[in-house]
This record gives sequence, structure tokens and C-alpha cells, in this order.
Amino acid sequence: MTMKGTKAILLSTPLDVRLLNPAITTDIATDGILEHFILLADGEIRSTLQPIYGTDLSGLVDPWASAPVVPPIYDAQAANTGMDGSLGSRGLVAVVVAMPAITEYWTILFGSQPEFTLTGSVSMGQGTHIDLSADRTASDGDVTLPSAGWDGTPANGDLIYFATYDAPPLIVAISSRLACSLFMESKLGEEVPNRSDYMDLFRAFGTSKLDKRSRPDDPDGLFLPGISSRDVSPIESQPEYSISELGEDLSIYADRQFD
Repeated sequence: MTMKGTKAILLSTPLDVRLLNPAITTDIATDGILEHFILLADGEIRSTLQPIYGTDLSGLVDPWASAPVVPPIYDAQAANTGMDGSLGSRGLVAVVVAMPAITEYWTILFGSQPEFTLTGSVSMGQGTHIDLSADRTASDGDVTLPSAGWDGTPANGDLIYFATYDAPPLIVAISSRLACSLFMESKLGEEVPNRSDYMDLFRAFGTSKLDKRSRPDDPDGLFLPGISSRDVSPIESQPEYSISELGEDLSIYADRQFD
């Protein structure tokens, strides 16, 4: 059963966070824990960019996919060999993404060759497929694994991971780096070598990119890539400003936060 409409839509995925720091394996942090820190990072991003883009940063670009990856980059518990002890020369080099796709990460797990299952972190189980010689599409139609995208022969137990996104690549990069920094700050102590350097680098990247996009009309400000001032509609909740003859601000603010 899909979790679309139930789980919060993230701006990046646990896969992105783990790839930033290979030490964050599944025995260090579960996907749920990383999703928590991604939610915190996304809250910072959405609140900062809300006056310019609104709170919904999805749909600003067509859905796209990351490059597929294999263990041990992602999962410390996954062996380099398959369940039957064989070593598959598996590989996936291309994924086709359809317009309904959202930000989530996907797992391909091979069973008896060439059977494999496709599972999304939000879309959940998306079918069992038995043939690599034909294009295979998820049950909900969000992603297709083209026959031409396979490289090599898989073995029983082989794993492949990839992610799909409906937010701009820069937003994904900011979200994952801020989340990684937040997790490292909560988990690791000062005794870990270079811990502070990594945290500072990730947070500095995220906050600097976010700052420039929050004030696009300033001399050193920027719009999100592919977005221009013509694409951005004013937020409907912004008040109409009214000034009295004495210069008093008579504008009516919804929450009086500008008093």
C-alpha cells in the first residue's frame, strides 16, 4: 500500500545523506532517524524561501532521478555478495521518471535470477519483475527501468538504490547537507577527527546557497536555477501597505509580526 498522502514529502532522501558521509550506515542511523533530520532541514528551507516561492517547492521542475548506486556505500549490513554467495556483476545506468514521481528513494532487490522487486520509500511495493530484456515500470507508473539501462548480470540478493525528486537539484543539495550537518551535530562528539570541519562545510554550503535564494532581487541574490522573476507569483497573504499623512504604518498584518 502506498504511503503517498500519508508520509511527509521530503526535499531530499536518506540515501542523499548517507552518500555525503559514508560513515552514516544503517547500523548508525535508520532511515526514519535520517528522515527526521531531513524534516528539520526542510523546515528551515521552506520558512526561508516561503516569501519568494511559497511553502511548496515541489513541482518547480520536472521529476528527475539520481544515479543508481550499490552497497556497501549505503548499507553496512549488505554483503558484497548475494544471498547465495555469488557475486553479481549487476548494474543499472539509467532510470526513466514520469511526471507523478515525488522525492523518495527506491530499492531494487534481486531474488532468483532474474526476478527482482521494486520498492519506494513512499510508494512502497511496486511489483515483482522477472525479465531484464524488457522495460519494467513501477505499478504506479512513476519510474521505468529500461531494458537498455542494465549493465551486467545480477545475482540472488543483489541490491541497487536510486532516488527520484520533484524539487530542484539545488534544493536537494541544500536539504541533504543541512540534514547531514544536523545529524552529525547530534550524534558525534568533538573527539571524532574532522567532525566539526564536515559539519561546518555542509552547513556553510546550505546556508550560503539558501541566503542568496531568499533575496533574489539583491545585487548578489539569485533565483533558483531555471526560475526567473516572471515565474514567481506574489504570496497572496502579503498585505496591502497603507501609510497615513503622518507617516504611520496603517497596514493590517495577519499576525502583527511586523509591529
